[in-house]
Amino acid sequence: MSALPRAFARPHDIAIALLGNGVVGAALLKLLATPAAGALHLVGAANSQRQVVNTRGLVPTQVRALLAASCAPRDDALLLAALDASGATQHVVIDATAARETA
Repeated sequence: MSALPRAFARPHDIAIALLGNGVVGAALLKLLATPAAGALHLVGAANSQRQVVNTRGLVPTQVRALLAASCAPRDDALLLAALDASGATQHVVIDATAARETA
């Protein structure tokens, strides 16, 4: 039996959109690449100018390179739509930016 509540015990029940890939965002991406993050499903990531979205999931170790190569401008509506389209029961937006406007 798992110590986690049932709502959080199934794989990919929690979809995440990450805002910011600086020091804090990069540390979170490292954690998301570990087995401990098995129930978490990263479907979107953005910095102040660009974003990447994939409802099937993003590989955390590739997000920084994907953002650097992305031509997609930042669009919060698309990030939220990716959360909805993921099929996950829980949706989380993590603000790892230093911007007061985002918070």
